Amino acid sequence: MVERAFGAIARAARSGVGGARLAVSCTALLGVSALATAAQAQTTIFDRDENVPVLSRPHPEYQALGIREGPWTIYPKITLDVVYDDNIFAASTGAQGDTFLVIQPQILVQSNWSRNALSFEAGSTINEYAKHSSEDTTQYNVSGTGRLDIDRDMTLDGKLGYQSVIIPRTSAAYTELSINPLQYQETAGDLSFVDIFNRIKLTVTTQAEHDVYLNGTVSGGAPLIENFRNNIHFGGLVRGDYAISPDIALFLEENISEFHYDNLQNRDSWGTETLAGVNFQVTHLMTGEVGVGYLTETYENPLDHNTGTFDARAQLQWFPTQLVTVTLSGTQALYDSGLIDSPAFLARSVQLQADYELLRNFVISARAGDAWDTYTGIDRRDNSFNAGISFNYLLNRVVGLGLHYSRLTLVSSGLNRGQNFNDDRIGLALTLQR
Repeated sequence: MVERAFGAIARAARSGVGGARLAVSCTALLGVSALATAAQAQTTIFDRDENVPVLSRPHPEYQALGIREGPWTIYPKITLDVVYDDNIFAASTGAQGDTFLVIQPQILVQSNWSRNALSFEAGSTINEYAKHSSEDTTQYNVSGTGRLDIDRDMTLDGKLGYQSVIIPRTSAAYTELSINPLQYQETAGDLSFVDIFNRIKLTVTTQAEHDVYLNGTVSGGAPLIENFRNNIHFGGLVRGDYAISPDIALFLEENISEFHYDNLQNRDSWGTETLAGVNFQVTHLMTGEVGVGYLTETYENPLDHNTGTFDARAQLQWFPTQLVTVTLSGTQALYDSGLIDSPAFLARSVQLQADYELLRNFVISARAGDAWDTYTGIDRRDNSFNAGISFNYLLNRVVGLGLHYSRLTLVSSGLNRGQNFNDDRIGLALTLQR
């Protein structure tokens, strides 16, 4: 589900959590990227492996060895990140800055079987602020993932997880200044079937998510109502790829989704996304996927205008040298708005990232992106620009260092516009792993 991964990265980058989290993730990837590579060892006509991106390249001499326990390997890890944020409340005026410590313990348990796979993961993100203790937060997640190898080219993958998530202050959900950051809990599961036969690849995926939002509290003790967002989301994907050659494949993809809200039924909606395009590899210089199609969303509330619009998605990776990977991605999708008078917003974003392997254990990453959000049912448009740079250095298999900086600028317009703000973050991370 590459499109979901890139969509999540784009949302994180523009939400203001991208700087610290993405830099720390890059540090972790340098240490354990070979794990994912090993899990996908079989080669098919649909693989694009002329080049391996810098952040996915395995370096066995710096890879965490883990702790072997019979048929399992345990990978413990902890990251400590000291971050300074010059606008912790995402305010348009009177910005307040603070330094906070991010503590991220994590444990991954993976099977060592020759066929099939099973893994379990648990982690937490703890933020401790120096001056504003009201911003102290704890997030956590647990999940289990399995893969059943039905045949050489036929697999069934499943995942079930639970997480408690903090909504960043940069989100539109903060219509008033909540005393403490808002949060929600999500229970999610998905199942994916992949079958490759001759020149055809068939992918069928189903997913379900249940999100429960907790109300906040504003100054004076009044509640900031958020539980109107409680919902169950069902999604499904059917995709067919046809390989014209080992380097080019055409695809047709259909996504369907439904949102059912627990406390505000007239917020319910259902939609489709139809895409057709090409997945390709141009020798060792470039790989990519480009799709165009149509996106629809129908709302239960007749006052909300149904969406029907041209759709596109693109991801291109250019390898000017073996040490540099340049990634350009563009996405379009509908997301829950967080506003009670608007059920969703149409998000269009473009992101450019360059990763440079200066040394085998030293990677420099820089990114810049822009996003345009148009809200349904109200007159509001948000334009956000994000940029960042990170330096990630592995001393050995156990210790890694990361230095990162990010900037987020948001400009909101329209009769129902939100806050305009700038937010800069800089941090230094230490990762310890086995």
